[in-house]
Amino acid sequence: MHSFTRILIHAIFSTKYRNPLILDDFREEMHRYMGGILRNLGCTPILINSVPDHVHLLFILSNMQTIAFVMEETKRASSKWITTRFSKPDFRWQSGYCALSVDSTGLDKVQGYIARQREHHEEISFADELEEIFRRNKIEFNKHDTLD
Repeated sequence: MHSFTRILIHAIFSTKYRNPLILDDFREEMHRYMGGILRNLGCTPILINSVPDHVHLLFILSNMQTIAFVMEETKRASSKWITTRFSKPDFRWQSGYCALSVDSTGLDKVQGYIARQREHHEEISFADELEEIFRRNKIEFNKHDTLD
């Protein structure tokens, strides 16, 4: 018996304390590296984008992995890679993350949203963005809560 799945995930996570540590000099290479991590886990990366304090991942979850493991491994491996490859010993990701399912019919909209992160954050802070995402997805959110 074969198993067939197509679970689209939009994941968001921040640098530790939301410090602006994602620099332009390694941003694109970091995106490619994260894509490789996802592929090694059997996931299919669709789009990865970031701004100085957080990352958005859009990928197809492998039917052999849990979201928690994929997020833990992506953050662990990429943090280690950044600290060694770019001599950034203080680089850390937050401990938490936000992972949302994406309906196939909404894929183009989510891709556009992720692709336009720099423009988007000229108008809205990450904290406000996260609050809006939680509200739209009916996730309880307290302004005093943090994903760190």
